[in-house]
Amino acid sequence: MASTRRWIDGLSIILASSLCAFTAGATPEVPIDDWIYQDLYRLQDQGDIPVSAVSGNRLLTESMIRSLFVASRTQTHLQLIDAESKGFWMRPAERVTTRLSLASDIARSYSVPARPRNMLGESELACEYQEGRPCGDGAHGLLEMDSSAGYGRWLSAFSRIQAQATGNDRVSAGATIDRLYASLEFGPAELLLGRNTVLMGPGRHTQLLWSANPAPIDQLQLSIRGLVVPMLPIRVGGTYIFGRLDSPQRFTNTLVSLARVYVELADRVNLGMTNLLILGGKGAPNVGPWQFVEEHVHRTGPWPGEGVSDRRLGLDMTVGVPSLRSTFYTEIVFEDSRAQLVNALAHDVDYLLGWAASGLGRSKNHGFLIELVRTGVRSEEHGVFSSGMTSGARVLGSPLGPDATSLYVSPRWDIRQNHLSIAPWCEWVRTGSDTFFFPENAGISRATSGLAEFRTRAGLDAIARIEPDLWLRTGAFFEHVDNEAFQVATRNNAGLSLSVVWQNNGTAGIR
Repeated sequence: MASTRRWIDGLSIILASSLCAFTAGATPEVPIDDWIYQDLYRLQDQGDIPVSAVSGNRLLTESMIRSLFVASRTQTHLQLIDAESKGFWMRPAERVTTRLSLASDIARSYSVPARPRNMLGESELACEYQEGRPCGDGAHGLLEMDSSAGYGRWLSAFSRIQAQATGNDRVSAGATIDRLYASLEFGPAELLLGRNTVLMGPGRHTQLLWSANPAPIDQLQLSIRGLVVPMLPIRVGGTYIFGRLDSPQRFTNTLVSLARVYVELADRVNLGMTNLLILGGKGAPNVGPWQFVEEHVHRTGPWPGEGVSDRRLGLDMTVGVPSLRSTFYTEIVFEDSRAQLVNALAHDVDYLLGWAASGLGRSKNHGFLIELVRTGVRSEEHGVFSSGMTSGARVLGSPLGPDATSLYVSPRWDIRQNHLSIAPWCEWVRTGSDTFFFPENAGISRATSGLAEFRTRAGLDAIARIEPDLWLRTGAFFEHVDNEAFQVATRNNAGLSLSVVWQNNGTAGIR
């Protein structure tokens, strides 16, 4: 793997050198849990911004968000850094968040005696989409401080420090650097190096390939967004991420390669393709530079069946319908390529179908989100990389795990004059325990049938702005589990959470 790393280091130097020929700017990315993304989703549903703006690679820099609000002729609550800023600027305390949570939520491993699986991780509602934060059964207190700094048009840096006040048998009290990265912008391009989160996919609640479920990773990222094709109503763009997955992994220092390209038609239809590979690490099959490139196209190497990497390929489409104030999206993710395509579509593919709407009703304060998800019978598993598609024991994609079907429904009320958004939600989940045969040259077939697990979930999420610089986020959930761990057993889980966020909305620290 050393040769592969040298090849990647060389590639990063070439990319950085070539991009420096363009005019550069520097603003940090806005964290995905900021309220501003709700505003962007609303603008997307109403047709005020292109659908590609918040589909696919979701994290946006401050200058990108500023340009979207300027183009839509709307105002934002954030004090955003301008990419044209000159000289040194710094925000030592850009955002300070206090998070408190209390849950009675016993984790259920994806791999259980009644249905062993080649993957790590656990099903635990209190930990879903938490970006790797301390969570789960018991009480948790967390303090986060975001800071950023930069110099003119050349460089920006961002950090988030977390201080865990309480702990349990899985989480210890103490302070950690959750993310730390430097970035450059070159017109529509962004180059990022360091530790940061990833969010890839069109889904508002669920992303099949990479979600907000795992923690940030160490990465090199190059993104190019919204390049206009001359004389045509077409935009193109893409993202490439090369990084290292957090332990535990079967192979220490396992690497990840994530690439997505998209085409957007008339600002309303977005078509994307994403390729995800995990490979390498101490003791893993060796992959040379050329084989690394070739592995992105087809399976290589002498390892039969599973190959030298764990791969997932996704296709997605997002359609904006401003007349309905709606966005429709769908995504399918292939666990592996097979000659028996119809057979693979029935058993070995993840599906996502979603409908989001905003600004409905006479007061234009109503909205909703509906998502239907189906994961393949071995989704995110692998025989060689037996820790599966995970980082830090958190699944990269949907936290439902393999062989699951889910219906998620969430109406929403946006009370603008009071800066309040209320979203009750419910979700029904079925997870199967059947086993299957996966012959190389024949179709997938069922080997055994087992008991299914059922989860009925309900909850409430709310965001309220108390002062220009202060807002609250609260949530509550209840979950009833039947046939837990594919045994005749029931369980009830519940939890509460509260986040108090102070955000620097003035110009302090900005020059």
